[in-house]
This record gives sequence, C-alpha cells and structure tokens, in this order.
Amino acid sequence: MSTRNREAERDFIALNREGVKSGLVTAKELQQYRATHDIQRQPLTREGFHRPSTPISELIEYKYAQRWLEEQQAKDKILQAHQHKKLGRIQDTRTTLLRKSRPLPEAPSMWKMPRFQQVGPALDTFRDPEARKKAMSTHHSESASRRGILGQGTYTVDYQS
Repeated sequence: MSTRNREAERDFIALNREGVKSGLVTAKELQQYRATHDIQRQPLTREGFHRPSTPISELIEYKYAQRWLEEQQAKDKILQAHQHKKLGRIQDTRTTLLRKSRPLPEAPSMWKMPRFQQVGPALDTFRDPEARKKAMSTHHSESASRRGILGQGTYTVDYQS
C-alpha cells in the first residue's frame, strides 16, 4: 500500500482547538463536538516531514549558541544604556542609605511617667535589715548543697535560732 493511497485521518488536535474556540470547556461537550464534526488531515509521508530550521553544520559548530549569546549581549547593552539614561546616577542601596542617614534623637518615653520612676518596694518581708542580711548569707552558704556539689543534691534545713 503506497502512502498516496492512504486515507485521510481525523485530526483530533484541530478538532479540540476548534471546539475550544467555539466556547466548549467540559470533556463531555468536547466529546459531542468531535462526534458531530470532522476535520481530516493527510497522513505524514517522507516528504511531509519538516526540516529543522537550523542546519546541522551550525549546530555542530556552535554557531547557533554563539549567535544567541551575541543577541543577548546586544539586548543587555541596550537595556543598560536605557537604564543609565533613565537613572542618570547609581541608585542607592539599603546600605548606602543607612550610612547617609543619621539616627533620630530619642524622644522621652511616653509610657514611663516621672512620678512612678522612683518607687520603693511594695512589700518588705523581713523584720529588719539584719534579718535580711542573715537570710541572704544563709541562702548563699547552702547554695552548693542545693546544686548538688557537696551533698549530691540533698537539701537539709537546720534552723538556728
């Protein structure tokens, strides 16, 4: 059977494209559209295949990549020239802005009212300053046994009157 005698085949890609163009979105609607419409295409032959747009010799010699790089560099130069004209000077970064700026003078705190700044303790749990000193020295002297250094963590209380 020669390729010229082959029957035309349904072109489902074109059918789907035309269905979407006509406003169909669900699979059921597209299926009904394909059932009621028919778009044919000729089967591909050796002559029907398209040649690549880039010759193989250019691919082998990297001419295609070199041309692409040159185009990108030309685009970059145009963009840089346009930005340079637009800006006129180098734009400041966050670091340069921080270097140029000076810190603001500290304003007086609004939540600390002056009349409450020098307030003494509300509760005094010791009878007198001597009792406080004695309690603090006892607390300091027995801190080693509470931490487990000498007494291996045992905490004994001996009341001395």
